[in-house]
Amino acid sequence: MNVLLITWHDLGCHLGCYGRKDVVSPCLDRLAAEGVRLDSLFATNPICSPARGSLMSGLYPHRHGLEGLVSAGWSLQPEIRLVEDYFGEAGSHTAIVGHQHERWPATSCRCDDLWVESSRTADVVPQVCSRLRQYAASGTKFFLRAGFFDVHRPFAGESTEGWERVEPLPYLKDTEEHRKQLAQFHRKIRRADQGVGEILATLESTGLADGTLVVFLTDHGVPFPGAKLLLYDAGLRVAGLLRAPGTIAAGQAYRSLTSGVDILPTLLDLTGIPYSPEQFDGRSFAPALRGEPDSPRKYIHAERAMPVLMRAVRDERFKYILNFDRFHPQRLIGTEELTTSLSMAIPDTLRRGTPTEELYDLDSDPCEAVNLASDPAHAGTMERLRKELRRWMRAGNDPLLRREVLPPAFEAAWRLLTPPP
Repeated sequence: MNVLLITWHDLGCHLGCYGRKDVVSPCLDRLAAEGVRLDSLFATNPICSPARGSLMSGLYPHRHGLEGLVSAGWSLQPEIRLVEDYFGEAGSHTAIVGHQHERWPATSCRCDDLWVESSRTADVVPQVCSRLRQYAASGTKFFLRAGFFDVHRPFAGESTEGWERVEPLPYLKDTEEHRKQLAQFHRKIRRADQGVGEILATLESTGLADGTLVVFLTDHGVPFPGAKLLLYDAGLRVAGLLRAPGTIAAGQAYRSLTSGVDILPTLLDLTGIPYSPEQFDGRSFAPALRGEPDSPRKYIHAERAMPVLMRAVRDERFKYILNFDRFHPQRLIGTEELTTSLSMAIPDTLRRGTPTEELYDLDSDPCEAVNLASDPAHAGTMERLRKELRRWMRAGNDPLLRREVLPPAFEAAWRLLTPPP
């Protein structure tokens, strides 16, 4: 089976097929209807490089080594194999087109065909379609990864037309600027969705559609305060769509908890590539997609490293966050564009200093605004989730347990202070 993997930046699950009625995304909505929509897929990290590293390796960030942005000096451990390594070893021609954010420089990617001259939809789509036509003409089995950057900030220059009709994000205050930036975000989504439509149309016209597993993924939550960069659901819940005619029944919604580390073993399972489950931190949910018995996970886990240290565990109802330093979440919003233009939309919960522990009842408080960590009625839940977080950190040999988390430039700077004799 061929594989076409499409990735976007910063989308979360902000699509029509995930319930956003004000978002125009007909091509991805159709893809969801023709396959399976993952309703409870969560990133391992709310930053792109670590989250993408997990999607592509099946390992948590503190295991694959990419705990921050590759452009900030973080890197994968040299021995880490990514999805294209597995498919290439199994005999597929491997290609990466457009945006990739796991290896630096991009030329260190291990694939047969690398085109990273641009990551804009208008440039990526023709390159992808050209390769699909070549594969169809030659009968080549392929794994093709296409990365779109478009829905990432900045939004400047995008039209705000129709902003009055935009539904505000529930975890931010409803302001005019908030709605206008969402309207701009939606225009970027619509343009990128059209690009996906062109690619899917090429699959159809070349006769490749029936023999190709199409996967659509995004890295982490939307680029707004309270989402990207934080371990709340708005920063971690992401879109995942898979279509494989004859293998995955159309119109499914997989609702069990799913982590980014589960994606790679699932793709290998669906395409019949053998692997050892011990290779990955994740588990395959392919049996459920084929209509077979499944053992869904009970917990998902997430993390952040420098410049702030956080770990989290979530079950179907409760989220527990452990903060290893005190900080103001507002400072994690990032760019001046956000801290100034959206300042009136930022709720009080993001203006206060963060406590060591946070606990949220996601059934009654989906926006994670009421911290129950000090509520005696939830002491049992707190202890259960603390125990699970401790178990997970120990199982993965988390460097926080050894107090060894340092920025990537530390060693180089330290050597300047301690020259050899």
